[in-house]
Amino acid sequence: MLKSICKLIIFEQMKNQFSIKYKQIWANMSIVIGMFCVFIFLAGAYLLKDITILMYVLAALVPIYVGFKMRKSNYALVSKNRIQVFGLLGNIKNDYKLNKNEKFRTINNRIYLKRNKVNLKVKMNNWFVNQHDWNRVLEFFSDNENDNIIKHLTAD
Repeated sequence: MLKSICKLIIFEQMKNQFSIKYKQIWANMSIVIGMFCVFIFLAGAYLLKDITILMYVLAALVPIYVGFKMRKSNYALVSKNRIQVFGLLGNIKNDYKLNKNEKFRTINNRIYLKRNKVNLKVKMNNWFVNQHDWNRVLEFFSDNENDNIIKHLTAD
C-alpha cells in the first residue's frame, strides 16, 4: 500500500515540467560586482573631474542587469521528453527533444541523452544551478525507481 502511494506521489511530480533556477550566490555576486564597478567609476569621475568616465558606468550596469535577470529567470525547463537550457539573457541556448528509442539518463551526477546506444552529454552546469533543483532532476531521470521511493521516504 505504502509503495503504491509513493509511486503515485512520484508519478504526479514527474508528469509535469518543472524549472531549474540559478544558484542565488552567482546572481548576487554579479549584482555586487556591478555595483562596486559603478561606485569605482563614479568616484573616479568625481576625483578626476572627467565626465567621459561616466560611459564606463553604462558598462558596469550590464552585470547588475544580468544578476537581476538570473534571480528571476530559469536556467532550464525539464519535462519527461524535453530539456530546454536558457542563456543568461533568457534565450534558448540548447533544446533537447526525445525521439523514438531515446531517453534521458543520469551517470555520475550528469544528465545524458541516450541515442542509438550512445550517450550524449546534456550541456548543463550543475555548479551554476540550485542544488535542490539539480537533485530533483537527477532523481527525475534516475533509472532505479526504488531509490527514488527511498529518497522520498527518508528525506523528511
